[in-house]
Amino acid sequence: MKYYMKNQNNSIKIGKESNRTHLCKKLHLDHKARPLVCAITRLVEQKGPRFIEQAIDYTLSSNGAFILLAGHPEPKEKERFTKLERRINSPSKLFIHYEFDEDLAHQIYAGSDVIIIPSSFEPCGLTQMIAMRYGTIPIVHHTGGLADTVLHEINGFSYKFQEKSVFEACLKTAFECFANDKSKWLDMMKYGMNQDFSWKNSAKKYLEIYSIHKPIQNLEF
Repeated sequence: MKYYMKNQNNSIKIGKESNRTHLCKKLHLDHKARPLVCAITRLVEQKGPRFIEQAIDYTLSSNGAFILLAGHPEPKEKERFTKLERRINSPSKLFIHYEFDEDLAHQIYAGSDVIIIPSSFEPCGLTQMIAMRYGTIPIVHHTGGLADTVLHEINGFSYKFQEKSVFEACLKTAFECFANDKSKWLDMMKYGMNQDFSWKNSAKKYLEIYSIHKPIQNLEF
C-alpha cells in the first residue's frame, strides 16, 4: 500500500508538471514562475473582477504568473484589465484572453497550480469542481455552492468577507502553503481529485433525506 501511494503521489506531481510546462510553452509564459495562477470566468461584476485584479498584482509580486480567460467581458471590465496589462507590461508573467475557448480552458485547468473564484454570489458553480478534478487548488469566496464544495485547507482555501485585506490574507495563506508545505498541498490536490460531485452521489443524499422525512399518509381535509 505504501508503494502504491508513493507511485500515486509521483504520478500526480509528474502529470501536473507536464501539463504546466506544456501550458507555459503554449502561452509563452515563464515556466519558472511559481505559482501559476488562473481565473476562468465571465468578466462581469458578479464574478469579482476587482479581486481578480488584486490577485494578479499579488501573484506577480510573489514571483508567480497569472492566466485570465475572460469570456463575455463587460466593457468597463475589459477596459480595467486592458489598462492593467499596459501597466504591468509583462507578457511572460501575465496572459489575458477575452474570448472563452473550451479547449484552452481545459489546458489552463490542467496546467495551473491555483484558480481564483471570488464571486460575490454563486448558487452552484462548476469551475471549482472542474479545477479540483485536474488537481488545481481553488481559492474562493465562501458563498453558495463554493462554500458547499471547497473546504478551507482541505481541498482549497476560502475567505468569508469580500474585503481586500481578507482576500489578501487568504492568498498569503495559500501561497505560503504552496511554497513551504508540499506534502499538505499534495494531500489537498488528492482530496479534490477524488471527490464525487456526480448526480449518482447526489441522488443518494436526496434519497437519504426523503427516507428520514417520510410524508404523512392518509390526511383528511
